[in-house]
Amino acid sequence: IPNGLSGVGYSMDDLDALTDRSYAQKRLIDNGPMPISRDELKEMFRDAMSYW
Repeated sequence: IPNGLSGVGYSMDDLDALTDRSYAQKRLIDNGPMPISRDELKEMFRDAMSYW
């Protein structure tokens, strides 16, 4: 089982690209259960790099 995003080949260097490309999906961002900022999304990706 891969350990987070780093386990499937992403690194901290990819955070900006992951954040920018995800935040550009306005339909998904706007229809989420609560508002989220770009910085919060980036923090989620940072936290998802490794789970253990």
